Amino acid sequence: MNPADPNRPPFKILIIDDEPSIVHVLARTLLGMGMLRFAVRGEDALRVLSEDPQDLVLTDADMPDISGFEIIERMRQDPRMARTPVIMITGHSAPQIREHAQELGVSEFMVKPIDRDLLKATVQRLLGVAPVVPEPAPPLQTPAQTAASAPASPPGTGTAERSAAPSGVASSGVASMLLDRVASILEDIDALRAGPAQPDPQRLAASLAHIEDACGEMTRLIIQLNDHQDRAG
Repeated sequence: MNPADPNRPPFKILIIDDEPSIVHVLARTLLGMGMLRFAVRGEDALRVLSEDPQDLVLTDADMPDISGFEIIERMRQDPRMARTPVIMITGHSAPQIREHAQELGVSEFMVKPIDRDLLKATVQRLLGVAPVVPEPAPPLQTPAQTAASAPASPPGTGTAERSAAPSGVASSGVASMLLDRVASILEDIDALRAGPAQPDPQRLAASLAHIEDACGEMTRLIIQLNDHQDRAG
């Protein structure tokens, strides 16, 4: 759901970075703000953007094949993405790099390590989403006051049913676990890419087995999430 307009489809956000740890941080920060997609190579990012233009793009400046600057240049050549907001995230703070990004029409330029609160506020601003202001906490009550004010449970309601977590909390927990598994897979892929052209067969087999296990766990979590949403609906 789009927090700015419940009737609008979810925002589409593409995260482009070849560092698993950065992808993990960005994904956790933006969880619940839109439909997240990921690309660890520039070519993959361009393919995603060509097939399905996004509402917001976050890209690293340095990629193993195509730089973030070239990705933005290619985006601006497509009328569908001429004004798509882009956040460039990089480990370089040199003024000329920032100036180059601004010349390409980058909306925001951020230097790693990322301030997660600032990133979230920036994304909300670029997407036109009002920041979510938490409701004030209710005043503390004594155990006796809490028991007196609690509504009576309907007949047949068990303790497990009364203490069940709200669907949003459960969904967020499953999504967080999925992101952990995605990060694990990206780390394995990154290690294989950084290794020799002809990796050791045992090491390769172990990495592939780990990736297979992670995919199986992700499948289980997705099924669990779908079942929970069906029950909530």
